Amino acid sequence: MTNLPIILSEREDEIYGIIGRALAFATNFEINCKALQTVMEMKKRMGNRNTQELINFFENLEKQILNVRINKIIKELNHAVEPFASKDKEEFKTLNDYLKEKLVIARDARNEIAHDLGKGIENLIKNDEWREKLIQEVVEIVQQIAEADVMVYNLIQRLTNEPIFTGDYCQAAVEWVCYESKE
Repeated sequence: MTNLPIILSEREDEIYGIIGRALAFATNFEINCKALQTVMEMKKRMGNRNTQELINFFENLEKQILNVRINKIIKELNHAVEPFASKDKEEFKTLNDYLKEKLVIARDARNEIAHDLGKGIENLIKNDEWREKLIQEVVEIVQQIAEADVMVYNLIQRLTNEPIFTGDYCQAAVEWVCYESKE
């Protein structure tokens, strides 16, 4: 059994902070996927005013895991994206495939953060080379999630007739997760 790292050096604390912020960021992506799935389902069900069916829908939604959410979003992407895509069918197919690919990559990146990123950290945290490698890995993973997250967010905004985000979300996410403690 390993000892808990109760007293950390500043450098060790930096790594735990990065992992914590990465997990918070990945969780936010999962929440946004839940919101998108909800908006897509609600748009589809607006004509049905059966209260019990809507209550059951929300109860079921609470129980779903990220993989199920993303699979449902992918299934519904054609209907959600079509009104905003150009009339060019090839461009629409390319956009739809791109969104699907980004969602799957982000799901896998989120799972990497949630399940694997901290494995063995207590034995490697004092190694400078390993720490730099970990930070670079987190940068790449956060970038993957951010690319999908901004698409999810903007799709929600479009579906609810709100303005889309136009800033550099991906860079801001990487900066916050990986370099916040260095300021």
